[in-house]
Amino acid sequence: MSKEVIVDKTLEFSFPDDWEYSVYEDCKIRKDIQKKINSVRCVDLLLLNKPENILYIIEVKDYDTATTEKMKELVSDLPRVLSEKFIDTMAGLTCAKMCGDTELKHFYRALLDPEVKKRFVSFVDLGQHCNDPRGNGRNLIANLHQRMKSVLKPVCCDKRMACDIKTLPAAYGWSVTRIKQ
Repeated sequence: MSKEVIVDKTLEFSFPDDWEYSVYEDCKIRKDIQKKINSVRCVDLLLLNKPENILYIIEVKDYDTATTEKMKELVSDLPRVLSEKFIDTMAGLTCAKMCGDTELKHFYRALLDPEVKKRFVSFVDLGQHCNDPRGNGRNLIANLHQRMKSVLKPVCCDKRMACDIKTLPAAYGWSVTRIKQ
């Protein structure tokens, strides 16, 4: 049996029942922080694989229906945006701990525990743009991975930071499917 969570109304994440999860952007304390500091960004999903001691901090982007102009914009801007979301999420979880928040307790404890592995995952599904003849799809994922690895190196040494439905490592233990609309 597994739990399912829908992100961005288009992608369904499935993971084992004994994992904890939070749709972070919906959390009360995160919303309270953003009311005071409106430039704060956040990731979409937090998954905690308790049996294997792994915290997944996941930002989801679905560009299946993006225009060609939007795709050009993404190639240059996305790594910065995603890195900011990961860093702001770590700060938000630290604030949640300092405020004694109980909703995110499992996640901020995992973030601060050196025994828990942290995996920052940019789940970027390019859909129809994946095989763009100009190579934007392939280049975007490669560039995204390299730039994020460089920015987040002090907090994460995971070898795979950017993936999509086709390249999601099976070892992660969770899966994603596109919801038919």
